[in-house]
Amino acid sequence: MKAIDDVRPGVAVVILDEKKRVLLQKRADVGLWGLPSGHVEKGETVAEAAIREMKEEANLEIRIVKLIGVYSEPESQVFAYPNGKVVHFITICFLAEVVGESFVVILMNHWISLILNKETYQRTCLRCTLGG
Repeated sequence: MKAIDDVRPGVAVVILDEKKRVLLQKRADVGLWGLPSGHVEKGETVAEAAIREMKEEANLEIRIVKLIGVYSEPESQVFAYPNGKVVHFITICFLAEVVGESFVVILMNHWISLILNKETYQRTCLRCTLGG
């Protein structure tokens, strides 16, 4: 494992549509598919961070439904950025639902069908690499 430069709190959000498909997005920095996710900023709660990230990344207003889990395993939570920085994330993963009447998803976000159970949540909660 590469030397870790930083440890950061992060959030990820699972959004299901009426057919139980999961919203994924393709990361601009490394080209991998994954759950909408991001960093917790100074002064905000993890729930606020999840709501903000969904608005910024997918233009969706959400309501947190429940906590799915907290993930810190280095095998899945250490991320090497293209600039060489290596960050170990402590990631809080939420289940959320879209609120409001509009359901606008920006380009590069796609609904991917998955069979969801506890094991699938744990595997997909952050390192979903379903290909390009």
